[in-house]
Amino acid sequence: MAGSSEARAATRGSIAAAGLTAAARGLAFVLIVVATRQLSTADVARYSVVLAAAMLCGILADLGTSTAITRIVSRDPTTAAPVLEGTLLASALAGIAAYGVGFAYFAGTATVATSGDWAVGGIHVVGIAVLSSLTAALAGQGRLVHRAGVQFCAQAVSFGGGAVALATGATLRQ
Repeated sequence: MAGSSEARAATRGSIAAAGLTAAARGLAFVLIVVATRQLSTADVARYSVVLAAAMLCGILADLGTSTAITRIVSRDPTTAAPVLEGTLLASALAGIAAYGVGFAYFAGTATVATSGDWAVGGIHVVGIAVLSSLTAALAGQGRLVHRAGVQFCAQAVSFGGGAVALATGATLRQ
């Protein structure tokens, strides 16, 4: 009977992850629609460059630590708290370093996105680095619904907040 309980938990986690991921993608789509209607072509291009750099720096900030955390915690779920205590500061520092890489990129290129755009748009790289450790620990514990919820909340703040800001007349730094 324990196997069927685990199967139900895995199914619930998969359904929650799929539903929350779809909802987050929907918010991203709303942000893109609002941005293309509210911003000039040049501002959409600046936004896109900063967003692409943030995604790349987010990958750099993780550097495989989330995979290692998931592996360690899945072997013994009771180690989640000590593992996170030992890695959150390192994750934050990796995020800060990746944020610095973004600054170096924008300072050394002639793109339309400026260092000021990166200062505003790229700061979430630090949060993403820390959240990736948290979600990895949740995955290692088999808490897929909680993991999906944390990821959705982070994306809802980012995408939903951006869409609301633009829809209410906020503009990019001029």
